[in-house]
Amino acid sequence: MDTTTNIFVQARTWVNLYSASGITVGTQITVENLSEVYNARLVTSATEPDGSGFANLPPLEVRSNLPGATGAWIWCEYGIAVNVSEAS
Repeated sequence: MDTTTNIFVQARTWVNLYSASGITVGTQITVENLSEVYNARLVTSATEPDGSGFANLPPLEVRSNLPGATGAWIWCEYGIAVNVSEAS
């Protein structure tokens, strides 16, 4: 099943992208930063991250994780929206 979901990321709050999107953990996902201004931080982790080991997701950019990921989290200094979908 191909799932596409827009998710609002509240400022300074880690959001579990699998839980928020309803996509099964371990499924490869694609995340698009819909903000035209703000960077976001992406982390692959089974539990809520501590803020280290992140990858930047610049405005209007798209990133994918690896298949079998144990979790996917996003954080932003300011509130933004992201689009999350199953990678094709």
